Amino acid sequence: MTKTKKEEVERQLEGVEGEAKNILARVSSLELEMDKERRLPMEFSARSKELENDLSKLRSVADVQFAPLSKEELNKQQVVTEIEYSDIGVTIKTEDGGVFYAKTAFISPSAGVLQRV
Repeated sequence: MTKTKKEEVERQLEGVEGEAKNILARVSSLELEMDKERRLPMEFSARSKELENDLSKLRSVADVQFAPLSKEELNKQQVVTEIEYSDIGVTIKTEDGGVFYAKTAFISPSAGVLQRV
């Protein structure tokens, strides 16, 4: 083989080696991405279970806190000091330290109270 032919073949070989290295680097990169993608469902599953547990706990608390009040509690003539409302319900605080929770609340103040508002 002549020197120029040999040099040309060596350059081609170097080019092929460079391409092979690039392909191997891409393969490694894709393998890392695949590993990340494989872990995502496990992470989502674990997070989903955490959220389901949190939701279950909140529902239990809400069931207790927002259970219907008895007629006796509703008919008490108590001085209401604070009413807070949110997306999940109403909290009513009374002068004697009572705290009542409900999904909704209806108040009927006297005409004198309404005039002061």
